[in-house]
Amino acid sequence: MNHPCFESASRALRACIITPRGVQPSAAQNDRKEDSRRLASFLAKRHLRVCPELLPSVERATLTACRNLGLERHLVHAYVSPEVGRNAQCLVGQDKPVLIFGSELVTLLNEAELTSVVGHELGHFLLPELNVRSEDESIDSKILSRYGELTMDRVGLVACRDRMAALGAELKIHSGLGAPHLRIDISAAQHETREILSADGDRSQWRAAASSSHPPMPLRIRALEQFALSDAYLGLTGGAGGTKIAQINHYIQEELEGSIDHHSHDALKRHVLMFKAWLFCLCRIEGRPVELHLLNAAGPPTDHIQLDQAWSSLQHFASDEKRRHATLRLRNSLEKALEASPALTNSTVKRIKDSDVFVNNLLTSIFQDE
Repeated sequence: MNHPCFESASRALRACIITPRGVQPSAAQNDRKEDSRRLASFLAKRHLRVCPELLPSVERATLTACRNLGLERHLVHAYVSPEVGRNAQCLVGQDKPVLIFGSELVTLLNEAELTSVVGHELGHFLLPELNVRSEDESIDSKILSRYGELTMDRVGLVACRDRMAALGAELKIHSGLGAPHLRIDISAAQHETREILSADGDRSQWRAAASSSHPPMPLRIRALEQFALSDAYLGLTGGAGGTKIAQINHYIQEELEGSIDHHSHDALKRHVLMFKAWLFCLCRIEGRPVELHLLNAAGPPTDHIQLDQAWSSLQHFASDEKRRHATLRLRNSLEKALEASPALTNSTVKRIKDSDVFVNNLLTSIFQDE
């Protein structure tokens, strides 16, 4: 960020950040090397630049968001495109924010609602440590991305300072409907959200959401409503009091963990546990059974039942085939574990290797053979 107002806004908005429990946002990478003027020149040839003469309501929304976030409007490039639909984008990697709003989105939202979307997209520029690269399909990244979107929703609320508008934007974007078909009734939306989230305690309905980079609408509404009551939001918008943001974050983390993230965590654990099981089998084939406490030095804990099941599955193979099959399965399980959660997998493998020289040599020899 090469302008003081970006740095100042970024520092203030850190109060909005929410991450998975136990995860701290990493330091932002200084990868904004591109001169935004070149991209702006290119986009102006394909899209309509936001200016007061041609797009007065979009200009006012952008100006309001900039003012409320402490930014100078002339530093923000903004365009409207028919190609983006009812979505918006912040093109990261530039030295200044470059925003694109879908024409369908502009038609759907009123000015205050659009202001919240402008703020959301500016948040991606101002808090780059929460952005997840689009090519990263790991389960870890999906979890972090969902929390990142909740953070950007909070920035959107700070930008528009209108709870009704921020929640209205969520409802309209989710449904694709505006007036007269959709009535923005926040009390009704809250009731509907409570009904969905408490549906007989059945959380299996959220399994599909575990593969998405965005949290579902009911959770976004709940999270935004809670943030609007926080001391962080009131402090950023000139108010006082409110519920401690740490308490709000704890509540939202529990909600996400109980509904969506536990499905993700189950998948993470499954791959790592399979790696442990096949490592156990290989060590046993080599005549050096590995102790359970060593396997459980890091990562999700396994037990003798899981290990014995893996060992039993090898018993129909001939002796000379057992090692080859176990090695293949270990490689496959480790590959899947790394795809799902590089951080958890690498820390688990390193801890196990560091705990036993034989295991370290065995794993080293296996992966040198590839």
